[in-house]
Amino acid sequence: MIRKIALAGGLALILWLLLAACLALYQSPRLPYTFAWDGQAWIAQTGERLESLAGQPVTRYTFMVDNSALQSRAEMLQWLAEKARLYEQLRGDQVELQIGSRRLSVPVRRHCWDFLHNSALLHLPVGVAFFVVGWATYLRPSAGRQAFWFYLMCLAMSLVYITNVASLLAQTVFWPPLWKLVNLINVSTFVLGPCLLFHFSLLIPRDRTRPWLLAFIYSISAFVIFTMSIPLHPVVVPGLFFGSLLAILQASLSYRSTIERQQMKWIGAGFALGVAPWLLINGFPMLLLGHRLMTDTLPGAFLIFIPLGMAVAVHRYRLFDIGTFLEGTLAYALTLVLLLFCEWAVLAALGLSFSFDSSQVFLLAVLASGYGMVRWKLAGVLAGWFRRRPLSSEQALELLRSRTAGRPAAEVCAALQSTVEQLLAPQWIRLESGDGQPGARLELEGEPTVLLSLGAHDSVRCGPLPRGRAYSSETMRCLDQLARQASLYLENALLFEKANREQAQRLEERERLLGDLHDGVGAALAGIRLLSQEPEVITLAGEALHELQSFLYDSPDYQMERTRFVAELRGYGNRLFADREFHFRAGGDLSGCLPRALALSLFRLLREAFNNAQKHSQADRVSLSLDFAEQIEIKLEDNGRGFAQVTRGRGLNSIEKRVADLGGTLTWSTQTGVRLEIHLPL
Repeated sequence: MIRKIALAGGLALILWLLLAACLALYQSPRLPYTFAWDGQAWIAQTGERLESLAGQPVTRYTFMVDNSALQSRAEMLQWLAEKARLYEQLRGDQVELQIGSRRLSVPVRRHCWDFLHNSALLHLPVGVAFFVVGWATYLRPSAGRQAFWFYLMCLAMSLVYITNVASLLAQTVFWPPLWKLVNLINVSTFVLGPCLLFHFSLLIPRDRTRPWLLAFIYSISAFVIFTMSIPLHPVVVPGLFFGSLLAILQASLSYRSTIERQQMKWIGAGFALGVAPWLLINGFPMLLLGHRLMTDTLPGAFLIFIPLGMAVAVHRYRLFDIGTFLEGTLAYALTLVLLLFCEWAVLAALGLSFSFDSSQVFLLAVLASGYGMVRWKLAGVLAGWFRRRPLSSEQALELLRSRTAGRPAAEVCAALQSTVEQLLAPQWIRLESGDGQPGARLELEGEPTVLLSLGAHDSVRCGPLPRGRAYSSETMRCLDQLARQASLYLENALLFEKANREQAQRLEERERLLGDLHDGVGAALAGIRLLSQEPEVITLAGEALHELQSFLYDSPDYQMERTRFVAELRGYGNRLFADREFHFRAGGDLSGCLPRALALSLFRLLREAFNNAQKHSQADRVSLSLDFAEQIEIKLEDNGRGFAQVTRGRGLNSIEKRVADLGGTLTWSTQTGVRLEIHLPL
C-alpha cells in the first residue's frame, strides 16, 4: 500500500507541478523590454537605467527570477513579497515605466509561449528524467528498501530541476501563490535531495546506515529547510555530496563480491560521467582562468548519468555491461575529440579561425561524415586494449551443431554443456532438471549464475566466469541462442526417435499381416496356378500372384533383380500373345536390381500397353525392346491397324498418365501399326 501511495503521489505531484507551471507561465505578464542587473540598477537593452515601474521605485528583487542570489531567510521573504507586489502592478493592459529621463506607457503582454525560447528549458528534461528513472525503478514488484530511498532521492532532485526551470522561465513573475510554492519547494528540495542521496549511498550495495548518523544529517537538513538558513546551503549541500562520495568509495573498497563490485562500478561511472563535463567545462576553468566557459545549464544536464548508474545498480539489470558501456562512451568521446582536432587543424592550415560560418560548418559536416567509420575503428582498438572480445554467435552455434550431429536426444544437453564449457570455461557447470521456456536466464541471487533451459527437459547451469570476466548482454545473447538451438536439436531428436519407434511398430504389424497374406492368399493363388488346366486362369492367377508379391514387398528395403523382372515380363508376354508372334529383347545392364515399387509400376504400364495391342490392334506380330542404361528405354510396336481407323481411347491416356507419374516421357506414332517409345528415370 505504501508503495502504491508513493508512486501515485509522486506522479500526481510532478504532473500537477508541470501543468500548473506551464499554465502560469503562459498567463504571466511580459514587458516589451528586458532588463539586466549591473550590481546597482536594472539596465534596459537600450543601455538606459530603469528608474521606476508603475510609479514605484524598482529594487534588486524586482526582476530577479533565480533565488540562488539570495543570502538569508529575510531576503527570501522580502523577494517573495516584492514579487507579489510586482504581479499586482502588472495586472492592467498598460504599465508606466521611467527609463532614464523618459516616461513610457508600455503594453503588458500575456497568453504567449515565448518562454519556451529560454535556454533554461534544458533543465526540464533532466528533471523529468530523474523522476522517470526513480519511478520506474521503484515500480518493479520486487522493489525493496534500496529502491524506495532511491525513488525519494530522484523525486527530490526532480523537484529541484522542475521548480528551478519554472522560476527561470518567467520574465517577471507569475501567479504569486504558485510562485511562492515553487520557490519554497526549490529551496527545500535543494537540501533534501543531497540528504536523501547520502542516505541512499549508505544502503548500496549493503545497508551500512547508523541511526545516530541518519538522525544527525536529517536534523541538520530539517533545520536548514524550516529556518530557510540560505547561508548554510553552500556548506550543507556540498558536505552531503562529499559524504555521499565517501560512502560510495568506502563501499567500493569494502565489498568484493562479483555483483556488489559491478553495482559500485555503475555508481562510480554515473558520478564520473555526471560530474566530469562540468569539471572540464566550468570547474577547472574557474580555478585556472577565474571564469566559466559557459553557463551551468548544459553541463548540468549530464547529472542525469548519476541516477542512471544508480538505477542499474539497484535494479541489477545488465550489471555486467559496465565494460561495454565505458568502452562505448570512451569511443564516442575520442571520436568527437579527434574530429574537432581535425577541424581545428584544417582551419589553422587555411588560416581561418574556429567559428560557425557557413563554410566552416560545411567542413565540419564533411569531417562528421566519417564519424561512423572512425568510431567503429576506435571501438575495435579499445576492445583489443581491454582484451574484451565478444563471443561469436556463429562460431558457438557451429560448435554446438558439430557436437549434436547424429547424437541421440539423451546426449544433446551434454553436448550443450561441453560447448559452453569450451567457450566460456565457467568456474563450475552442471546439469539440472528442466525449468520453463527455452533460453538463457541470468540469476543474481548470491553469486551470478546462468541457467540454459531446454524447456521442459534438462537444463545447464553455469557458475561465475574466471579471471574477472562477466556475463555481458552480448554473452547472454549468445548463450540464449545456444539454448534455443539446443532445444530445437533436442525436439528434433525426440521426434526422430519417436518416428523410429512408430515405424518399427508399424513394420512389425505389417510383417505380421504380410505373413498372413503370404501364407493364406499367396498359397491359394500359387495352388490355382499349378492345378488349373485353363491358360487364361493360369495367366490371371499369375498376374494376381505377381501383384500380391509386389504389394507384400513394396517397401524401399525390398529389391527385385532385373533378370527376374525380365523373365517374368517375358513369360507374361508369351502367355498373353500365345496365338501370335511375340518378340522380346532385353539389353543394357541387367545385373542390378529394381525397387519393387518401380518394378510393379513398370509392369502395370507394360501390361496396359500389351492389353491395348492384344485387344485393339488386330496385329499378328508384337515386339518389345527393354534397355537398362542411364535410364529405362522401352520400345513397343505392332503391325496392326493403328489409330487411323480407331478413335484414341482410355488405354493410351492411362499409359501417358503412368509414364508422367514415373517422371518419364512418351512418344508414339501410328502409320502402319502403333509404335511407342518410353523413357523412364532409374
